[in-house]
This record gives sequence, C-alpha cells and structure tokens, in this order.
Amino acid sequence: MSKFTDKDKNPDGSQPFAWLRKRARAEVPTIGNIGFQGLHGKGNTFYRNIKIKPLKK
Repeated sequence: MSKFTDKDKNPDGSQPFAWLRKRARAEVPTIGNIGFQGLHGKGNTFYRNIKIKPLKK
C-alpha cells in the first residue's frame, strides 16, 4: 500500500476507479473493520467457511 501515494495514479501509471480517488490508498488506515463485498442490492450474497485470524505484526 505504501507505493500508492498519488490518489489519481497507480504505481504502474494507470488510473484508479473514480470511487477510489478520494484519497491516496497509502493514507488509508490498515486497521479496522472487515467488510465483505456483495452484489450491491441486486440480490442476496452468501458466504461460507469464512475463517479470520489475527496477523502477526
């Protein structure tokens, strides 16, 4: 994430999606809640066999 310092350009020179251009991803906190992506209102999304464990620092 530390290479993503420009909110308007990825490290490889490509442009990020418009909804990702609010701030550079290097500035986004790397701790916090976990979110799961779904179909955004177009139907139900199901998950199974999810295991979460803490990472070593």
